[in-house]
Amino acid sequence: MPLLLAIPDPPAVADPVPAGSVALPALSELMRHGEAAAADRDWRSGLLHDLGAVTIAAAAPAEIAAHALRLPPGSAVCVATPVHAVAGMSRVHLHAAGVLSLGVAQRQRFQTEFAAQFGAEPLLHEAGEGWVLEAPWADAANDGDPAEWCGAPLSRAPAVTPQQRALRRTGAEIEMWLAGSQWNQQREPGGELPANLLWLWGGGQVARQPEVPALQALRLHAARVDPWLAGIAALAGRAVRHLPPGWGSADCMQEAQGNAPAVFVLAVSAMDPQQWQELERCWFEPLLRDLHARRIDSLTLRLGRRSWQIRLRFWRRFLRRCSPWWQAMRA
Repeated sequence: MPLLLAIPDPPAVADPVPAGSVALPALSELMRHGEAAAADRDWRSGLLHDLGAVTIAAAAPAEIAAHALRLPPGSAVCVATPVHAVAGMSRVHLHAAGVLSLGVAQRQRFQTEFAAQFGAEPLLHEAGEGWVLEAPWADAANDGDPAEWCGAPLSRAPAVTPQQRALRRTGAEIEMWLAGSQWNQQREPGGELPANLLWLWGGGQVARQPEVPALQALRLHAARVDPWLAGIAALAGRAVRHLPPGWGSADCMQEAQGNAPAVFVLAVSAMDPQQWQELERCWFEPLLRDLHARRIDSLTLRLGRRSWQIRLRFWRRFLRRCSPWWQAMRA
């Protein structure tokens, strides 16, 4: 059974020891038994390469997300993500928890207020647990995934085309609306970060729905269904399934006995050591045990832009020392 575990946003490993890192012996051992692939452009295109869906791996995130909607081909779209930015003395940076996750009621309220304010242009479509924005200039939204900017200073290239200037003007209008929206004001008393930016990114144009044989019968599990995952599920012809609490659950055992690809996309903060310890206990340790017991014979592990094809080999115990996981990520 093709099994793939993906963690979109692992800690950065530029420093000798990543900030907030913890010892994860099972993850380190899994990586010791793996063959690392070259780094991909991002985790989304890498995941499609892992699955063999190379024909759509270069598509912009919004182009994939649009397959969850019924928009006419050629429509300009981008992904729209509410975020919380912090203005300092000399820079603006994205809060460490600045990519906001909204419940069903909050999403409905947000979309209703947005439509009342802006009408049909730009037009906001709900896709999964997020949004795709449709407007004549939306394909100019070429900023990257905001999750990659958490805790980091924000920077943008100057707008040089008419579409880019229209994008910036609308972004400023949305920012002013957010500052006074009732939806936002109701978040703060409950201790939730307000949204002060709508991050527009991953823009492209809607294409005719392609046939992607590699995604047929795909079983996709995710903690949170972002617009891109909703689009992948639409291409696979199946809904995204709930994410089990860990590898030892009954749902996982059923997946291990199947023949179709099974993908588990885990949501974890790169800067929260406790969440990584929880992954170690609930996922990495049980997977390592099942590999040793031959209950599963292989695993693809994707950490951000890189993946490891893991299959137990006796000789690796002697020829490879077990390095900490963050060193293996840099190798």
